[in-house]
Amino acid sequence: MTSNRCDARVLVASDNADDLTTIVEILEPEFADVRTSASAPRALEDFEAQRPHVVVIGFDAIEKAQRWLLALHRASRMAAEYRHRTVLLCTKAELAAAIHACREGLFDDYVLHWPMSQDGARLAMSVRSAAREALGAARGAAVNEWVAAAVERERVEGVTNDPPPRTSRRIMVVDDDEVSRVLIGEALAGEDYELVFAHDAAAALAVLRHTRPDLILMDVRLPDGDGIMLTGRLKALPQLAEIPVLMLTGEARRDTLESSVQAGAIGFIVKPFSRDALVKRLDRCFAA
Repeated sequence: MTSNRCDARVLVASDNADDLTTIVEILEPEFADVRTSASAPRALEDFEAQRPHVVVIGFDAIEKAQRWLLALHRASRMAAEYRHRTVLLCTKAELAAAIHACREGLFDDYVLHWPMSQDGARLAMSVRSAAREALGAARGAAVNEWVAAAVERERVEGVTNDPPPRTSRRIMVVDDDEVSRVLIGEALAGEDYELVFAHDAAAALAVLRHTRPDLILMDVRLPDGDGIMLTGRLKALPQLAEIPVLMLTGEARRDTLESSVQAGAIGFIVKPFSRDALVKRLDRCFAA
């Protein structure tokens, strides 16, 4: 196995020494550089020292995993800008929550790790797949041959399985209030918009690592900071600076509006808002 070890750097985060040992023992035969991070206060130091391609987050509760990730993103700009993937380890009891967290983009993948008999063998494979994505590695020869054969077959038969190009606008909604997210989803259900949701700043940054929305609806108040600061942070990143941001606010205070504009927002939507008002505001943004 060691002859086929992956060169990707892996950081394993957990507050349980036995779990750290077990996870490292699973990964070390597969990866040349595996290190550990034992607590949220050390997240920044450990991440910047390792500069990992994959972070395996192995706390025994998703809430702990979120705290570790939040501590990292609060302290380190590198965490948002450095290309890497996250793999969440979860218990059987929190499997549904893990799937939901991955769908929202907070983590890139999950592995059912407790009890080990359930899905432990998949861990190394999942991390290897995540490492391949982070490294931008080319597909294997077998896949390349299969794709080439499929393309030739489609050419001969005159058919194609390529998906149609995306015509709808993608909107990312950053709001910790589940009711607000549901209302926005219902208001835009009949419109030609693809919605992506994030419940806080850390989740938004995770989504933006691999998804580029056409517009962001940004709540002013977030549980791990505020939307104005996050907007300014996005505008400072060349790859994200051109994405228009509309602020969602329940307080139309002058200082809030001025700070939002200074951070780079193009406008505001004041809560509560009607469906028609939201649709018309978005139409104006995309028509500009």
